[in-house]
Amino acid sequence: MERYCFTEQVQAAYESLQQAFAIYQFVDKRVVALVLSDGFCKMSGYTDRKQAYQDADRNLYQNTHPDDAARIAGEAYRFATEGGQYDIVYRYRQTNESAYRMIRARGEHVYPEEGVRLAQIWYTEEGSYAESMKDGTDQPDLFEQGIINAHSY
Repeated sequence: MERYCFTEQVQAAYESLQQAFAIYQFVDKRVVALVLSDGFCKMSGYTDRKQAYQDADRNLYQNTHPDDAARIAGEAYRFATEGGQYDIVYRYRQTNESAYRMIRARGEHVYPEEGVRLAQIWYTEEGSYAESMKDGTDQPDLFEQGIINAHSY
């Protein structure tokens, strides 16, 4: 299967989006990035879009927490081969950061023309991730993320 190409105008419009957004295609049994928006680049810490595309093609999960990378890759493969919805939460950090943040990725397939299936993925930062010092396990700070509050016990 050949890599799908958008017109220059469509590519530029997608890339200028401030929402963290990407479009991928499953080509030769691997996921390739076709579009990485300005919002995606900013969230991921890229000032050079060309570098963002190169890193996405080399190792899409390079800044993902090691405990999450295999789970994300498995879900991405399932989504690419079986379809359905893509919805996953994982820990991510920018190259120049030491702290992880929680990211939610949600997506669906679109069909721009017959025989072409692309994955549109939206990314949302859901807060910082704090490693627990009490028991040595990685536990998200659910209060900080707003998932629970003092009244939800």
